[in-house]
Formats: sequence, structure tokens, C-alpha cells
Amino acid sequence: DKRREYISGFTGSAGAAVVTLSKARLWTDGRYFLQANEELSEDWALMKDRQKGTPTITDWLVKTIKEEKPNAETKYIGYDPNVVSISTEETWKNSLEKTGVKLAPINDNLIDIVWGEDKPPAPCDPFIFLNIEFTGKSAKEKIEELRYDMKNKAGGAEISLITALDDIAWLLNIRGSDISYNPVGIAFVAVTMTETIICTNIEQCLGQDIQEHFKKERIMVRPYETFNDTIIELSNSIATAKPKIWLDRTSCNSAVYATAKAHGKIVDNKIMFPIALRKAIKNSVEINGMKESHIRDGAAIVRYLSWLEEQMKDGNDGAEGILDEVAVADKLENLRSEIQHYKGLSFETISSSGPNGAVIHYAPTRGNCRKLSKSEMYLCDSGGQYLDGTTDITRTVHF
Repeated sequence: DKRREYISGFTGSAGAAVVTLSKARLWTDGRYFLQANEELSEDWALMKDRQKGTPTITDWLVKTIKEEKPNAETKYIGYDPNVVSISTEETWKNSLEKTGVKLAPINDNLIDIVWGEDKPPAPCDPFIFLNIEFTGKSAKEKIEELRYDMKNKAGGAEISLITALDDIAWLLNIRGSDISYNPVGIAFVAVTMTETIICTNIEQCLGQDIQEHFKKERIMVRPYETFNDTIIELSNSIATAKPKIWLDRTSCNSAVYATAKAHGKIVDNKIMFPIALRKAIKNSVEINGMKESHIRDGAAIVRYLSWLEEQMKDGNDGAEGILDEVAVADKLENLRSEIQHYKGLSFETISSSGPNGAVIHYAPTRGNCRKLSKSEMYLCDSGGQYLDGTTDITRTVHF
């Protein structure tokens, strides 16, 4: 949802924005120090995470809040439990335990309130489903494997909650485009011994193909915002007073966890949730798809580098005009788009000339980027999403 980007201006893929009554700070790691220094306004200060002398977020907050509210009997740190994982929340609580500062969950995200009607609408592209040609296994088979694990590895768990978007995409053999460069859709899934329910934007499930897929695999669709109600309903429908609920503590948010804990008994956190492991062990169809997608993608890269070399023979004023970092990235994307099963880029192309190659995760800006030169090295880090695999390749060249 890019809330951190909206409030701070920082566009990097990792970091945390912290705002108190008088201060605004951004924590990020060494990949983004240069970028953050360029993007943050004067209202913000960069905190170089994991560097000597940089306090943790909680340590800094405790000190700052006590300075700002010295006479308050109880001091609070607000957070949105819908976007904070269980493990993160517990880390914060452990750090704050003896400080006199408490966590305060705020379900109405404060940045959304500031953003108001100017916030862009959520994407609404329809889901697609992958057939056995690409997955090697039906969604029904994967769901039955999960049920086997619930019965035999989780002590007879009666409900599983799947909250990681890549786990959902894999389990149900669906793909989406709700998040840039990631083939996933925004959703939650609940699985019992007899039911599979996906809570998502219903408008994204209206296509005939996806409806037939869900019907064939016995997957019910409900609105995204009803997931908490679905947990309560499923818990109440099971004969056990407090049914065993299995979830992945590393990805489940604390709001969902709180609902599950209130209406069920959470499976011991030492029992690893199984989907990530099953997803990691590829079957023969998936392995072949990974190989084939890399072969096709590699051919596009070779075509690109060949084109680039030809263009740069006489400097950067090539046959197709002045070549800058964005123009050549566009060319590469165009070449990839001609490949079978292509669905888009796997991340924003890092196309960087000269000193920009030293900026980790550098992203050129259209109309304000560096031109390629025969006297400078050029780095290109890019990848593609295909129905049968995902690629990521980096090459550094000079002309």
C-alpha cells in the first residue's frame, strides 16, 4: 500500500518509518543509505539500521516518548496490527516490558486517514489460474496434503489460516497482479477438514475460468473484509469448544492472530507451518518450468546485449536515439515481452551507468537519468515473471 513511501518519500523496498509528536525517523539497512539520503525531506532523519551507534526502534522510541511526555502516567506506542506480524509485535513487547511504555493497536490506519481520498484505489485485475501443465499438481491435491499435515503433524488441527500471499498463490494454483512485480493477489485463506475459503476482492474472481477452477477445486469465495468473521464462524461450527488453529507466525499479522487466539487454541509455535516447505520442494514439472523459463529469458538477454553493443559502437547516439538508463531498460522489457508465457517484470529493472552502478537497488527516473557512455561501465540487474518460472540476472559490461 506504500504508506511508508507516502508519508516519508522513501521508495526503497525495506525500512520502517517512525513518527512521534515532534520527530520523524526512518530506519533502513545499508542497501538504501544513499537512496534514503536523496529521497527523505528535511522533516525526516535517517537511522542507519544495524550500524554502530544506531539504537533499535524500540530503544529510540522509549527515550523519545519519555522526553516528549515526561509527566504521562502511561506512555503508548501506536501501531496497526493489520500490517505487523506476530513475531514483530512480540519482539516489541519484550523490548518494552520493563520500560513503562505500552503498545496500543490502532485498527484504523492513521496514514490512510491523512491520505484520505487521494489514496489510489486498490488494483482489481482478475485472477488467473495455473493448470497442471505448469504446477504438476492440482489445488485439490495440495489442500489434501495440508489436511494430512494438520491431522498428523499439528496434533489434529481443525483450522489452518494461510496469510502469506505467495503461499496462497501456490496452494490454490492462482496468480494475480495486485502487487507490482509479484504474481500474487491480496487474499486470506482458511482451510478446515471439509472446507476451503478464500477471502478476497470478489470482483477479481468473476472470470469464467477462475470461477470454474474454484468450483472444480471446491474453493468458496468470500469478501476480503469478512476474514475475521470467517475465523469466528468456522471456530463456532466445530464441535470442539476451542478448536486447534494452525497458522504461520512469521507471516500472520497480529490482528488475525488475536481473533484466532480469542476463538481457538493456537497450535504450538514449535510446529512449523508446512506450506513454505512444501512449496520449496519442487516437483518435476516445476523444475522443468524453471529451466525452460531461464532458457527463454537468457535468449532475450543475449538479444539485448547484442543490440546494446551494436548501438554503442559509435557512442551513445545510436540508431534509435540517445541511449539513457530508462531507454535501454524499456528495450529489454520489450524484448522480454515477446517471449512465450511472459507476464511482466519480476522487479523494477536496475539499469545503471557509471557511478549509479554503486547505488544498490538503483532505479532510474524517466526524464532524469544518466546517459550511457563508452567511457563508463553499465550494470543491468533485471528479471521476468513467466507462467512457468521467475528469473533474475545481473550483468555488468563496458563498451
